Amino acid sequence: MKRYEICIGGYAGCGNLGDDAILQGYLGQLPPRTRRERTVVLSGNPRRDQKRFDVRCVGRKNLFAVWNAFRKSERFLCGGGSLLQNGTGLWSLCYYLGLLRLARICGCKTELLAAGIGPLHGKIAIRMTVSEIKRCNRIVLRDEASGELLRKWGIKGERLEYCDDPASMLQIPSQTRLELLKREIGIPEGHAYFCVVVRRQTDERSVCLEKLSAALRLFVKERDLIPVFLVFDTKEDQEITLRMCREVRGKTARIREASDALAIISESQFLVSMRLHALIFSRTAEIPSIGISPSEGEPKLASFCETQKFRHFSPSSLSVVALLSEMEKKL
Repeated sequence: MKRYEICIGGYAGCGNLGDDAILQGYLGQLPPRTRRERTVVLSGNPRRDQKRFDVRCVGRKNLFAVWNAFRKSERFLCGGGSLLQNGTGLWSLCYYLGLLRLARICGCKTELLAAGIGPLHGKIAIRMTVSEIKRCNRIVLRDEASGELLRKWGIKGERLEYCDDPASMLQIPSQTRLELLKREIGIPEGHAYFCVVVRRQTDERSVCLEKLSAALRLFVKERDLIPVFLVFDTKEDQEITLRMCREVRGKTARIREASDALAIISESQFLVSMRLHALIFSRTAEIPSIGISPSEGEPKLASFCETQKFRHFSPSSLSVVALLSEMEKKL
């Protein structure tokens, strides 16, 4: 029998709150002994995550450590999140396809865990991805849109399974924890607030952010509500979040754990988000939400909002008046 039952690989430990939430949510469903003794995680920050989650971790970019983890594991779970895509670059796609192949070479059964597929650009990228997915022992997706893509590319529908994003398994922290977080943020006792999550600005996204900033300024001027900004990716979103927070005279929350973001969102009046996992947290906490896709070709927010009956804006449909009206409705 191999030492580990499960090896989990994704983008955890790399500064993205959503990917950390995926790992935290999944590990929370494992029996404590299985988590401590029979599970190993590929992490961008193995020393920190080993302490945080009480699980064996190795560096996701340490080839020898990854090979050794695969050699000692029975199953490799790849995923949570949109890992199999080349919208952010070819290197990312090659890395995860390489993990699947290396795991198989080392004798692991390979599985996709709540995976989102795409966007994939180019025939070679699609061919490489489909070839590797076909060899997986189990294909578990997080949304029907990903399933439609795989069926279109020749993978049989009966092989496809679906499940909720593991981040939805997180439990809302205690009221004591929430009160501590609100004091750190600077929210006066009894004062209402709403949450905002934005993404890094590029040429295509700048129009969205300008309209969002204008709508927030008008809304805050008319309503006695505090806008609380949450940073879901410290590498990508920190700068634009702080800038917009200054523009609308809001407050930023210091997030240590994914569950802290869930706690803050759980008592907000509503959420405006350009990040999927913030919307997942709002569904868990049953908070009204508005999703804004950062680009026209980015399908995951639109798909999630459609299934949850959340109001959704694409860059072309977003306007200051429409967004302002929608925020008023959420109250």
